[in-house]
Amino acid sequence: MVEIPTTREFLADIEGFLRRHDVAPTTFGATVMSNPAFVNHLRNGRSVTLITARKVYEYMAGFDAMKALQ
Repeated sequence: MVEIPTTREFLADIEGFLRRHDVAPTTFGATVMSNPAFVNHLRNGRSVTLITARKVYEYMAGFDAMKALQ
């Protein structure tokens, strides 16, 4: 069975990505979701749909893979 992360785990994954790549939360939100306040909204308790979570995880995985090739 596939485990779906909680909102807290989802935010922790994003926070880790931001630290790992030294990306500002507003830059991440603007790039991935066309919403600079996206991460701040999550920090304030907003939840996301599975479609949004998939989009974010796919972006982070692609970025990590690209950086690994450099």
